[in-house]
Amino acid sequence: NGSLYRYDKADQQVKFYSTEDGLGDTNIGHIGYNETTESLLITYAGGNSEGNMDLLSADGIYHLPYLKNSTNYQDKTIHGLYFQDRYAYVATAFGIVVVDMQAQEVKDTYRFETVYGVCCLNNQLYAATPQGLMAGALSDNLLDPQNWHVVDANPVDQVVNFGGQLYLLQQGVGIFRYTSAGRQSFLADKNLTDLTVTGTKMVALKSGSAVVWKSASQKETLSIQSTAI
Repeated sequence: NGSLYRYDKADQQVKFYSTEDGLGDTNIGHIGYNETTESLLITYAGGNSEGNMDLLSADGIYHLPYLKNSTNYQDKTIHGLYFQDRYAYVATAFGIVVVDMQAQEVKDTYRFETVYGVCCLNNQLYAATPQGLMAGALSDNLLDPQNWHVVDANPVDQVVNFGGQLYLLQQGVGIFRYTSAGRQSFLADKNLTDLTVTGTKMVALKSGSAVVWKSASQKETLSIQSTAI
């Protein structure tokens, strides 16, 4: 029904949030927690909800309809979230939207092409795009497209920082580790559909299972069962 549920581990109570409790929309697409600002970024997907965002913290819910209300972008699809310090980097169909979660405002929009995923490493911002892996120095003016460079020309469907190293997912091929020397095959599996970092673990998903790494050399495969309701 479009609600957001919160489980309190201390008292084992469940609280749900909906538009009646102040959420700006229904059809939640992504949620992500920023430990620096101690707040949750909620994004919405589908129809008139596309591109809408909320910030949820102990102070309440703050609406960020900037993207939803903008007439500058025809496709407002949000593909993913990445957090660095007080900022959220939102991967979208037209580039990267930078949200200052402390100031509760959109800080910048890096507009260049479809971005499927974002991460930071060594003061570089990396973007996974159909044209390859893009990189720009956080110390540069990334509003200028000239400050972005293609560092790997193969299609990239996701990029993550795991253990201080970059890992790339190319759907239909597998996972690669990327260094200054280029990409190196890490896991060949054409059935992988997503790659993410959760806490201290890297997780790759495919139909019916997940591959979980505790470190680059420690992995296990878990079965995922879905139940139709």
